[in-house]
Amino acid sequence: MSQTVNNFEKEITKRVRMKYLLHLPDHHEKESSIMWPLILFLHGAGERGDDLELVKAHGIPMIAERDPSFPFITISPQCPEDYFLEC
Repeated sequence: MSQTVNNFEKEITKRVRMKYLLHLPDHHEKESSIMWPLILFLHGAGERGDDLELVKAHGIPMIAERDPSFPFITISPQCPEDYFLEC
């Protein structure tokens, strides 16, 4: 077995505001019967900040930008420059 079940629990009380890119495929409204797959794209440390163009430079957001018919709903949040997850 290559995957194991694990638990993570931590109480976090911090308000965070971040920008994100949302891609909806062309014709998603006309083809409402389709259950579109969802991709949550998490960028690397170099794309943090408040310029969403940085997020579009790589991976799924770049593909969705170039191809409006990309057949997935994609959400690409951008981590603010001064935030990171402390575990």
